[in-house]
Amino acid sequence: MRGVFTTCLFTCISFVLFGQQFSQWTQYRDMTASFNPAAISKNYLYFDYGLNFNLNHRTQWVNIEDAPKTQIFNVDWMLSNSNALLGGQLINDQSGATGFTGGFLRFAYILGDVDDWGISVGLQAGMVQYRIRLDGVEFRDQVNLDSETLNQWYPDFGLGVYYYQFLNGRNGDDLLFAGISIPQTLGLDLTFSDTNNDFNTKRVQHFYGFVGWRNYVYENGFIEPTLRVSYVPNAPVNIGINVKAQLVETFWIGVGGATSRTFHGEFGLMIGEIMQLDNTDIRFGYSYDYSFNSYGAFFGGSHELSLMLSIDNAKH
Repeated sequence: MRGVFTTCLFTCISFVLFGQQFSQWTQYRDMTASFNPAAISKNYLYFDYGLNFNLNHRTQWVNIEDAPKTQIFNVDWMLSNSNALLGGQLINDQSGATGFTGGFLRFAYILGDVDDWGISVGLQAGMVQYRIRLDGVEFRDQVNLDSETLNQWYPDFGLGVYYYQFLNGRNGDDLLFAGISIPQTLGLDLTFSDTNNDFNTKRVQHFYGFVGWRNYVYENGFIEPTLRVSYVPNAPVNIGINVKAQLVETFWIGVGGATSRTFHGEFGLMIGEIMQLDNTDIRFGYSYDYSFNSYGAFFGGSHELSLMLSIDNAKH
């Protein structure tokens, strides 16, 4: 879970400091590209769905006014008769008085025997607008402002490696997968200025690693445990464990927890299966997070919604 951003006011020099962290997602297994540009969709690996769209919305700490709200849209296109993938991402985040909006393009290439195993190397690059809404900041002393909002655009890029291998299971092709990534490689220390004041927002690099295993317990049902590790400089390492179970073709459930003392539950519907669509998969997911830290009851839980569309573009 994303940490609380800290606001420090030094009125003697009219300087404001804001710290932001990279958005975290509970349903990351189906949107790994949001933090690893080398990720390959499991819908492509299993079903050859080469065109995938993901839309997610997260509302964090529902008891807090102006708490973080984040939206992200991902698209991936696996080029036909090729080991190359093209993708794009749009993200918007607002946390109190600070926020950012960005767009990225990504490219990944798979090395290896694609139908059996592969190592994907990916790069994403784009632009991000960082902003501070000054009417949302309470100053100890009166401050004269030239504008209600300050914003700046900066480039950023991300790097990732993704590995997968199919295993001969008793009930089908199990899948082992893992990855490491730095989704925002440029650590930025940004200063916004008007005539009378300086405002600073700092974005720090985040480092991610994960490993998972999809184990088919029978032909159309699987259990998928995943371990994810995230690290932010000057913060404790966070380790999360998640288990997703899809025991029928139309529905899944999942639970998980992390060393940050958070717990979540989730469920989803396979709308494409329910509607019996050909060469198309539609999924809807919902998750709820709760923190068992001392502030958990005061801040409240977090809600996350996801919608995924996958298309076998070779047959459309």
